[in-house]
Amino acid sequence: MALQLGRISISNRADGRAAIDIEGIIGIPEWWQFEHPDERVSTYDTFKKRIDEIRNLSVPTVEVNIRSLGGNVNDALLIHDTLCALSAAGIEVLTACYGFVASAATIVAQAADSGRRHISRNALYLIHRAMNTVQGNREDLLKSVETLDKADALIAGIYARRSGRPAEEFAALMDADGGHGRWLNAEETVAAGLADTVIAAAEIVNHAEDMTFWGYALPSLPPITHQNDHTMKIKKTWHAILNYFGFDGEADNSLTEAQVEKLNNELESRGAEIGELKKRLETKDADLADLRSQAEGIAAKDERIADLTAQVNRLEAENEKLKAGPTTTVPQEDPDVPRLLELCGGSGSGLDGGYNTNRPLFSLH
Repeated sequence: MALQLGRISISNRADGRAAIDIEGIIGIPEWWQFEHPDERVSTYDTFKKRIDEIRNLSVPTVEVNIRSLGGNVNDALLIHDTLCALSAAGIEVLTACYGFVASAATIVAQAADSGRRHISRNALYLIHRAMNTVQGNREDLLKSVETLDKADALIAGIYARRSGRPAEEFAALMDADGGHGRWLNAEETVAAGLADTVIAAAEIVNHAEDMTFWGYALPSLPPITHQNDHTMKIKKTWHAILNYFGFDGEADNSLTEAQVEKLNNELESRGAEIGELKKRLETKDADLADLRSQAEGIAAKDERIADLTAQVNRLEAENEKLKAGPTTTVPQEDPDVPRLLELCGGSGSGLDGGYNTNRPLFSLH
């Protein structure tokens, strides 16, 4: 299947939602195509007629399913703004990308409400620099370059506003491969900030020959490789997840939106629990560090007490040794002897220069 012409269809779903399917190339001039209106591409005029039909319906949610390689930037911007107007009017807008979604189609995908940009796990996503064809003189070419630069800045700005990330990040992705960009899988698209949630694959995907990509200067699709041990591990993990949430992991599961929402809610709940456990673990780690600090302080005090105890024991031992030694007396003069001599009328001097203790102190005459 070489080139899939653009088409927009609107339908009401059993769950009360309105579905808009955008398929094929966006914005190829209608005069280039078939006469029958149903076979014309998704130009803004055609799209506006469909949007007017939706506005007359009382629907709370509009789901936009996108299977498109892109096309005219102007028409994509008009579609984007129309969907944003629906959102501003209180209608919930969701976008879901399936198959190959590239170029201007990614602008439409950004019109979803916050957190409502979905992408199929089997989809490939591409953003790149704006392209143009021009002929003329030097001034014509320079003017075209100026317009392309403004278009690139505008598109990168849309990606940035919807993701909350710097526009420079998306300009870098658009610059890859000489401005032709590179294909991202679903997980890479979410990681890049271009989608919010990976959802189950749809049964319908678009197919295109390599000639289509070459004709629109899109990079070739990445090669499909055979399953290896790593992919089989992922498959087993996915089956384990399905079994955990009550699905048959070995069956060929085609999950409904309600089931996907249930999985997302469960995963968010588990993520919140893990986050809470991490916070509690951080608190416990802080408490443990504090206890270790206190223990180190107590150990230092214990060492000081042990040192002082050793000193006390040493002093007590020395004291005991002193108590156990022989008793000695120091000769000392009786303080009353000089007084007695004085009363007796003597000076207390002896022949040897001191009083004589051998002489009687009193004599009888």
